[in-house]
Amino acid sequence: MSIKKKVNMLVVDSCAFIRGCNLHEMGEEIYTLEEVFDEIRDRETKQRLKCLPFQLKFREPPTEDIKWVSEFAKKTGDFSSLSMVDIKLIALVYFLDKQAHQGSDAHLNKVPNQKIVFNTSTVKFDEQFKNIPGFYYSKNDTKNQNKHQKGNYDQGRMSGN
Repeated sequence: MSIKKKVNMLVVDSCAFIRGCNLHEMGEEIYTLEEVFDEIRDRETKQRLKCLPFQLKFREPPTEDIKWVSEFAKKTGDFSSLSMVDIKLIALVYFLDKQAHQGSDAHLNKVPNQKIVFNTSTVKFDEQFKNIPGFYYSKNDTKNQNKHQKGNYDQGRMSGN
């Protein structure tokens, strides 16, 4: 069994608490937000949170870092899929990273490396996703998609031509 090195600072969302992760084995300092605790509803997790085997640090990211993360997420197209808690957690990571680098963010990208935009009027559905990680369409999926594109909508059912 190999011993993994702990990270200095670990920022965690509610999922880590709900799953009962051994966070003290992963990070030296564990950070989260008050809002993360508000997301936890189940009794078992709430009970575990009362007796954590480590000190949990609550930090609120500065407003300017929340704004920076929000604008960056808009540029990547992720903004609409992130909750306010997600944005604040990312802003906390950004803030702590700057602190670790003497207040500088010079080592970070100021703009996204790549933005993917699709013109759905000229690209077939299956073609626009075939080269994006996380999307997989088998030949059967492509045939079914083409069949549905050619089909007629009749009384709530698709019927192929």
